[in-house]
Amino acid sequence: MQWTEITISTTTDCAEIIAQILVDCGSYGAAIRDRHDLDQMQRPEGFWDMIDEALYDQLGQDARVTGYFRQDASLGDHLSALHARLEELSRIDLGGIETGSLELTSGELSEQDWANAWRKYYKPTPIGEHLVIKPTWEQYQPRPGDRIIHMDPGTAFGTGTHETTSMCLELCEKYVRPGDHVIDVGCGTAILSIASILMGAKDAIAVDIDLLAVDCARENVALNHMEDAITVRQGDLLSGTDEACDVMFANIVAGVIVMLAPDVPKRLKQGGRFICSGIIKEREAEVSAALTQAGYQLAEVRRKGEWVAMCWSH
Repeated sequence: MQWTEITISTTTDCAEIIAQILVDCGSYGAAIRDRHDLDQMQRPEGFWDMIDEALYDQLGQDARVTGYFRQDASLGDHLSALHARLEELSRIDLGGIETGSLELTSGELSEQDWANAWRKYYKPTPIGEHLVIKPTWEQYQPRPGDRIIHMDPGTAFGTGTHETTSMCLELCEKYVRPGDHVIDVGCGTAILSIASILMGAKDAIAVDIDLLAVDCARENVALNHMEDAITVRQGDLLSGTDEACDVMFANIVAGVIVMLAPDVPKRLKQGGRFICSGIIKEREAEVSAALTQAGYQLAEVRRKGEWVAMCWSH
């Protein structure tokens, strides 16, 4: 089987949006190469997704997002859909997010090359005080107190180093307590559910509307031997989720968090915590207003780059 590799030039702030578009249009995953992450490698939080100098020089000023498409009968339809989505993206208002050039380049990969394409981009990544995201093929000597999240970017989207996810992981480390029940809305790779169990949570329910994300979440749960603790479900936000929780995560986008705000108290225990991100700084006030109106009290705000994460108490 041959694969078509599509790379799109964009900005740091738009990279996650481009990655989701690629997946929506049929890509088997998306790899983000961000010069900004490399420039920040020395920050105390420990971002060190490492790529070699040649790849670093290729990135220019911003980020490149790569998707992988099978060369089969559906390839033409997938690429047509991709071009249409990029054209639409260039015209709409993203609330202050710049898209960059959206220049598209393509290449071909064999099956073996595709299987190994992810691996050159990822190394073990410490986040917060004790969490470490470790690709399955990498060697890593744990430090005292390390809690390892085993991930395979070849079967899941993202490794947790984007600002939104890293801030949620830091808040998870701070606010999840032993014995907690957790709900992870829009779970993606289930990285926040896995981190919650490592922090002592009793169990977690990971929900995503995307079947590919659900499959990836289940694979990562299995990699971490947490099948007995984490239940992965397909669902639209909280639909079909009747359980009450101590901590709820929603690392999605601002508009969805605003829409979700009135329903969270129905699932959150008294004294529970709602941790949300995916919020660009221009929409921070809007999200805060919606959550305040729904009866939450702000416990903490974190900001990295253009992104905001919040912890609210109920």
